[in-house]
Amino acid sequence: AVSNHSFFVEFQGAKQYPSQLVLRDKAMLPISDTVRLDTTVFNVIVTDRNGNQNGKAVDVVKVRIKNLDNGDSITVSLSETGDSTGIFQTDATIAVVDRTPASSGENQIAMNGGDRVRIWYVDPTDETDSSEAYITSKANFPLARRGWLKDTDGNGAVDLLMVEYSTALKQ
Repeated sequence: AVSNHSFFVEFQGAKQYPSQLVLRDKAMLPISDTVRLDTTVFNVIVTDRNGNQNGKAVDVVKVRIKNLDNGDSITVSLSETGDSTGIFQTDATIAVVDRTPASSGENQIAMNGGDRVRIWYVDPTDETDSSEAYITSKANFPLARRGWLKDTDGNGAVDLLMVEYSTALKQ
């Protein structure tokens, strides 16, 4: 009797470990997702067991920080906290500043009241492994949410403007 056997072997490499990204203040305490302009500074900490690429030295990874509303963005470097730890931390804190994107500094992200910022990390060895966090700046003032221009009498000129605000106006 003769029998044929076929085998299929698939090797996917080392076990994959998902990365994790957290934000911490200067004292390394967790920060909430709501920040204050010109007073909040934060560190980015990434834990990625696959991020250690050089077993004999401290590795560096990159994190992208982008204001989704005004377009300001920076890329910051995170250094491994020790050889082969898989824990990476920003070298300098990032400051949330009330400025325009053109006038923000090297480790600053420009925000206005109500802006939303995305902080995300992509594993350099595995693009499918990414982590992200969002922060929002609190607006202490009414924000215009939407508005309408209207021609009420049909003469081709705008004669009514309506604006809806996030909170009621005092005046």
